[in-house]
Amino acid sequence: MIPPETAQAAALAHHALISAWHRRGPVLPVRLGTVFSSQAALQTALAPKAAQLRAALDALADKEEMVLTIVPAARPPDLPPPAATGADWLRARKAVRDRGQARQTDRQQTLAGLQDALRAQGVASLAAPAPREGGSRWHLLIARDDGAGLDRWLAAQADRFDAAGLDLTLDGPWPPYRFAAEILEALDG
Repeated sequence: MIPPETAQAAALAHHALISAWHRRGPVLPVRLGTVFSSQAALQTALAPKAAQLRAALDALADKEEMVLTIVPAARPPDLPPPAATGADWLRARKAVRDRGQARQTDRQQTLAGLQDALRAQGVASLAAPAPREGGSRWHLLIARDDGAGLDRWLAAQADRFDAAGLDLTLDGPWPPYRFAAEILEALDG
């Protein structure tokens, strides 16, 4: 097993190399640790897919990846207040449950409209596994240097997400790691 420090150093070196090439033009980064026994083996693997790889590079030209993470806002638990009678407490408990269900419905509706809203902004998106229950993570393919515009658009949506009890974090820009992986997996599949 590789020691964590070695794996981290390799990942950082891989990212530095991919980022440097990405600043010069489009890249299709392969997974960290992908190796070929020789240059001839690499050429043999790439040659049958050359046209598709060129098309993928053209599609990713002047693009970069941002990661939008959306999670439920940390809030204190919504507990029923002390009540004079058991019936009052049950009514208060039902009201708490109803508010929770309404928040969950609002979150689902807000998230459901997010992909369409991002596409309207010219963003290609790709969902990824949620970081925790009730949240989602989106890998966004945007025009190079358009991250500030995306950040401003998201800031304008802040009230909507806050009302739905959702916190947003935007990370990047990155080389198009996730999009390249999807393209390469499709070519291998």
